[in-house]
Amino acid sequence: LDSLAWALFKMGDAGGAEPLMVQALEQVPDDPTLLEHYADILAALGRNSEAVESYRKAMVAGGPPFLLKDKIHTQSRPVGQK
Repeated sequence: LDSLAWALFKMGDAGGAEPLMVQALEQVPDDPTLLEHYADILAALGRNSEAVESYRKAMVAGGPPFLLKDKIHTQSRPVGQK
């Protein structure tokens, strides 16, 4: 499910990827890669606060802290600010 969701996301279909990633996380809820991918999908959908929460969960689950902290920082910025 993650591979299919990620392929859809990479092809620009974040809306189609999101329910598949939810299903993948139901099966493996503490996988840092799945949590990060889910956060990337949420961010693409403009659901920034949910994305930040999922990035934080990915970090706690053992994901790469430097990368995830950067993604959290990016998603925590006000809209329009770089």
